[in-house]
Amino acid sequence: MTATTTSALDRRRMLAGELLEREQWSRDRLLDYQQERVRDLLDHARTASPYRHLAGIDGRTADTLRFPGRAGGTVALLPLRMGAPFARLPEVRQFQIVHEPARLVIRVVLDPAAPADTTGHVRDAVAKVLDEAGAVAPEVAVTRVGELEREAGPAAKLKLIVSRT
Repeated sequence: MTATTTSALDRRRMLAGELLEREQWSRDRLLDYQQERVRDLLDHARTASPYRHLAGIDGRTADTLRFPGRAGGTVALLPLRMGAPFARLPEVRQFQIVHEPARLVIRVVLDPAAPADTTGHVRDAVAKVLDEAGAVAPEVAVTRVGELEREAGPAAKLKLIVSRT
């Protein structure tokens, strides 16, 4: 990589660093911002501003989920935290968490050789995340599916964490 060519990932990292330095964004706000997928940064040399500018934002691929807290108030769980247990479950090929008003529905595409109790492990792992965060856990239903549902529309976006509350 030359000094004049940077990858999209490098540009996003530079943006995140600049936002922390210049704007003093909180960690939660930065993580929420990073859920947006940055398409490209404009060449700041072409503008009068000394700051970099976004050419566009693709949109969210996951929602932040909010639950009542055990100690009162609301507990917000970012997509990264909700998806973390799946990194330790290699038999889960894909997942989708849908937060409905009264429950969490977790759809999983499993490896064909996955043990029969894998859905129970998924339920326990997600319940642990909720408990550690201090959230009042809703009912958690885990369903094995052949493929995940995409949103309707021309883009047919696949959201992994969806809030319908």
